[in-house]
Amino acid sequence: MALILRNIAKISRGRLARNIYFWLFVALFMYVLNDNADQYPKTVYLGYKAVTTCLLIIITYTNNLLLVPFLLVRKKYILYILSAIILMILISFGYVALFKNMLSIHPGIKIYEVSIITSPVGPEWDMVTIADEIQTFMFAMFMWLIIFTLAWYANDYGRQEKLAKAAAAKQTEAELGMLRNQLNPHFLFNTLNNIYGLTLKKSDAAPETVLKLSSIMRYILYEADAPLMPFEKEKEIMQAYIDMELLRLPPGEDYTFNIEADRNYNIPPLLWLPVLENVFKHGTRVIADNYFINYSFAISKGIMHITAENNCKGTTPTAGGLGLSNLRKRLEILYPGRHEIQVQQNETTYRIEVTVTLS
Repeated sequence: MALILRNIAKISRGRLARNIYFWLFVALFMYVLNDNADQYPKTVYLGYKAVTTCLLIIITYTNNLLLVPFLLVRKKYILYILSAIILMILISFGYVALFKNMLSIHPGIKIYEVSIITSPVGPEWDMVTIADEIQTFMFAMFMWLIIFTLAWYANDYGRQEKLAKAAAAKQTEAELGMLRNQLNPHFLFNTLNNIYGLTLKKSDAAPETVLKLSSIMRYILYEADAPLMPFEKEKEIMQAYIDMELLRLPPGEDYTFNIEADRNYNIPPLLWLPVLENVFKHGTRVIADNYFINYSFAISKGIMHITAENNCKGTTPTAGGLGLSNLRKRLEILYPGRHEIQVQQNETTYRIEVTVTLS
């Protein structure tokens, strides 16, 4: 039942439904336009109103479905103008013939009481009179065509805009996918280097590091393709990464890690990875008694702050590294004009701060 209701709701908002709503409105407007309709049989009045509405439908869809897309859009201007004139003449003749027929059957009815415009149509059928009477409708038909031709172009513009946005969204998605694919090998390469170092030392931490890596890679490969992930899930993987890296470092050093949010936000996955990876890669290359890592990932009131500070004595500056370059590009796509990356470095300390306005 729910599926049926959803389908009905979808159809009721569709293009066909909107067209039906419009012509029902036109028919209703034409019906209530005449205050003296009760002076003649209602069936007669409704019948002629229905026919006049059909004539408007014919001129509208002939123009919008045939003449505009196949002639005007293709810049066949002269052919379009000639076709439009012929169409207007035919529809105007339809009005004249309709009203003359009506007058011959119901001579007591005043023509302007059933016409959509006041027109001096009489019962005569000679060619000169008919030509004059057709002219009285031509202006109305001309204005009608202009309105609906403009409506066609407005609708087409909206359609082209929608297609352009869809294409841009696909391109953005492809670029983000490419950046994520760049990130994964980079992360894996660095982690395998760390595991290799542990195996050379025959460290007991090597097996647990492999298990942590397996958990993180499973998340990256099978879950992080989603555009947004819950903060709690990101926190879980972030903590797993920190634990994995700490396995290869001596305990008791100056390590500070803070991960918190004032609610469970949905955020792009792995934005934190280049910063955290950078900290462990370069902040632990100094002499063993001088390790220093201060890392914070916090979201408060819709603003995300990623801050990392580490000792960098004797290390190469990292501001232009692949991971951070990747992060810059992702933020430019995801949060244009709503993010900032600040990097400070002196002889002993490297600090990076990323600020992103999520909403």
